[in-house]
Amino acid sequence: MGIIGFFISIFGFAATVFLGFISVGILLVNFAFIRKIKKTGLLHFAPERIQNLMKKWSVFDIFCELVYFRTTTKMIKAIIKPFREANSP
Repeated sequence: MGIIGFFISIFGFAATVFLGFISVGILLVNFAFIRKIKKTGLLHFAPERIQNLMKKWSVFDIFCELVYFRTTTKMIKAIIKPFREANSP
């Protein structure tokens, strides 16, 4: 019987049927949600500020703003700092 026989032997028949109904219900809700995402798009579910941000900037631009420019700025500051703070004789 496979997996159904395993669940019946562990949980019993009534609990296995109940778990089966719950599983089918979760699958149906997921399919409905995926269908709605395909119709309206994933951006439709985001807050308005994020929608506006994603309409103006790409994901790559946001990544560069968060990682590359901050890292580059820290590196430049670390290189220039000893020259700015050096005590001249």
